[in-house]
Amino acid sequence: MRNVARILVVLVFAISCFAADRGPSTPAERKKAVEYVRYLEKNPLAPDAKEKRNWVMAFFMDVPDIQIQLCDDASDPLIQQRNQNNANELLSQSMLSSGAFIIQNPKQAKDLLAVQKAGLLGRLKAYEAILKSNPNARWPHLDEMLKLRGTPAFDELVAKRAKACEAGIKYNLKK
Repeated sequence: MRNVARILVVLVFAISCFAADRGPSTPAERKKAVEYVRYLEKNPLAPDAKEKRNWVMAFFMDVPDIQIQLCDDASDPLIQQRNQNNANELLSQSMLSSGAFIIQNPKQAKDLLAVQKAGLLGRLKAYEAILKSNPNARWPHLDEMLKLRGTPAFDELVAKRAKACEAGIKYNLKK
């Protein structure tokens, strides 16, 4: 399971090595990134979703002023079964939604709990959109999270995940 995270780190490093050093993100780029992320939350399987997802991922990897922390959560069923039921789209959506949150809430960029919650909520939005087009693409753990969303139990779940993230292997989406 850690292999997925290692592959992601190698991929990030490889892309970063080829990316030209650049300055901070521009307001127009940040606006575009947030628009794309919100679009992907609603339309994760749209014909242009892969292109938009790739643009936002490359943007987050290239800009020096937006730091997104990835965590190796080997127990996540999406990682364990990443080739099923749009798992890759859902995994990436967490990172993208976290990045959009950081852009829109720069004072909370270092608040791991708030960033993790935003990422998880973005994943759930994308999951709901996927279920509209394919009701059989179910993930029991995400169904449970949908039931908990908006409750103190959801906040406890996010806190537990954030604590595990702090204790586990973390990767910054940079060189």
